[in-house]
Amino acid sequence: MGGQQIVGGGRSREDAAEDEARLWAAWREARDLAARERLVLRHLDFARIMAGKLYARRATDEIGFDEYLQLASMGLLEAVDRYDPQLGASFRTYAGHRIQGAILSGLEALTERQRQIALKRRIAQERLESIKAEGDAAPADAFSRLASIAVGLALGFMLDDASLYQAEEGTYGDNTYTACEARQIQQRLYKLAKELPERESRIIVHHYFQQVPFDEIASTLGVTKGRVSQIHKRAIAMLREALRGDGGVDLAL
Repeated sequence: MGGQQIVGGGRSREDAAEDEARLWAAWREARDLAARERLVLRHLDFARIMAGKLYARRATDEIGFDEYLQLASMGLLEAVDRYDPQLGASFRTYAGHRIQGAILSGLEALTERQRQIALKRRIAQERLESIKAEGDAAPADAFSRLASIAVGLALGFMLDDASLYQAEEGTYGDNTYTACEARQIQQRLYKLAKELPERESRIIVHHYFQQVPFDEIASTLGVTKGRVSQIHKRAIAMLREALRGDGGVDLAL
């Protein structure tokens, strides 16, 4: 074997380098997908090592290693597609930067998505607790109270849609009867919300159109979270009554 150094499978490093060079030529010049797949498999352990190093330095356990590895694999695929051997840098030197960047940017997006999901859950829970809270006008029997809660939650979903209408007015492509009717309801809800008394209107706008939770609204308005919940419940009731007298919307009112 002379001075050749043997690697796994009885092949020399020189043979392995020549084999990889042929794969790069087949991929870069002929766009051979089989060669691309072999290159990815050849360097997948390197991507796993990169993922493991960053995972070991994680600050929290919110995101598991599988997500790190998936992001590293995406970075590896991008590196294989963009790498040019003629530029002189080794593939792993080039790919290391791509893989690390893919992991870090992907983690940022995942973390932000988790925050948004947590915020939506928090807001939904606040709405439910507000609408369920007993009040002077609470229905006397359990069935009517359950129906009232359901209608209140339905109005909440419609207000969310109305906030989308506000942001995307004029962009709808669906002109079916159902879609047009939904747009009309969203327009009416947005208009009615703006016409509520000042405090009720501000809370509806902040909570539904700007997705601000009750405690942050309370801090802004200088009142307690419980007071915001009370005003929110009253605002929903006002909107329900306004819709009843505004030509009727079929919400089992």
